[in-house]
Amino acid sequence: TLVSAGADTNQADSKGLTAVHSAAMSGQLDMVKLLTYNAKEHKLMTGLSKASKSSAKKAPRAPVELAAAKGQLEVVKYFVRALRVQGCALEPILTSCQAVAERG
Repeated sequence: TLVSAGADTNQADSKGLTAVHSAAMSGQLDMVKLLTYNAKEHKLMTGLSKASKSSAKKAPRAPVELAAAKGQLEVVKYFVRALRVQGCALEPILTSCQAVAERG
């Protein structure tokens, strides 16, 4: 696969979205798992590449928020479990996901 061959999975498009964003929005749980398997907290929370972080453009929503907005519950649960394992504070992201999901 491209991932095992060392492809940059953090590469963002012109809107700042990465492969993690796309997989999360479309509910592709296996792809989300593949792309985030060795991810650090920052990538799981934001999915942003270094280039898009420094961009003057508004940062896109976190992949977990986009998954919540699209009703991708299994993807949201995966992100929450992964963040819990990393010892991250879950309340802010859960609050954000709830707000996004309520707005649709």
